[in-house]
Amino acid sequence: GLSALTTTFQQMRDMDAADILNRAQTYDASIGGDGVCLCSLNHPYDYGVWANTFQTQVDLHYLSLESALLRIGNEFVDDGGVRILVRGVNIVVPPALADAGERAIAGLFEPRSAPKLVVWDYLTNQDNWFITTTVNGLDWYEREPFTIKVDVDRKNDTVVVTGTERRKFTYTDPRAIFGAFPG
Repeated sequence: GLSALTTTFQQMRDMDAADILNRAQTYDASIGGDGVCLCSLNHPYDYGVWANTFQTQVDLHYLSLESALLRIGNEFVDDGGVRILVRGVNIVVPPALADAGERAIAGLFEPRSAPKLVVWDYLTNQDNWFITTTVNGLDWYEREPFTIKVDVDRKNDTVVVTGTERRKFTYTDPRAIFGAFPG
């Protein structure tokens, strides 16, 4: 009963959140952004463009992970073109890339200093992988928190259970993520 409803709402919340990454190559003004898709080669700033994806897409491997982390640290700039201090925090992969993610991390880092591997069941493309950064720009607005209401319908001798929640997942700064789309 109530446990299943709570689980269903959590799964829907995860699916909605993952949709930001699942559609990271498609621009949608209702989600957010700077006039281009979340992961793009052409994020505008005052003097040009910067990228949070590869020009030639690559599979997850320790060399591609290293390249992405270097790009994050060296090529992410603010609106004035000044390099910002940012680093990769989490490597987000679908279940099919869990082993590749572990090998890539092990090939580059000591266990204490490694980014965290996050395996997310709700990513729809089993080849795409992402790195979240120290930039705060992937946002979740909780308009109404999850609540359960239980009513007894004495006329029909039934219990009516309803759950409600209002939330929005969006992004305000694409520097919060780097994406690779080899598939």
